[in-house]
Amino acid sequence: MFKKHKFISFLIIFARMGTSTNYIELKRGLSLYIKQYYKPTTVTANTYSWGDRIRTIIGKNYPCILGLTSHPRYGEHWVVVTGYNFTSHNSGTYTVNDGWGNVGIKINSSCTDGGVDIG
Repeated sequence: MFKKHKFISFLIIFARMGTSTNYIELKRGLSLYIKQYYKPTTVTANTYSWGDRIRTIIGKNYPCILGLTSHPRYGEHWVVVTGYNFTSHNSGTYTVNDGWGNVGIKINSSCTDGGVDIG
């Protein structure tokens, strides 16, 4: 869907080198990129319980960027959700691509704090 190199270059504008990227910066960069290269759409940043929203976005085959917090391996990190398995309403695991070349990684939902999606 995205032109990978243009997208990465575009997001770098909104991220300060050597610091973390927050939800506002990620949402703003993604919104501006989509408006410039694709039809206008809504980019949503959520920082609340995410189970229902993930199911909706993944069901539409849209990308979903999930924020990790206090994860034992990744600490504070962005990942891309490719699937999920919930044992209750908003509790379970996400299947993610970690951005470091690892795919199919299972992340407990308790280690997430929100996300950014196109929807």
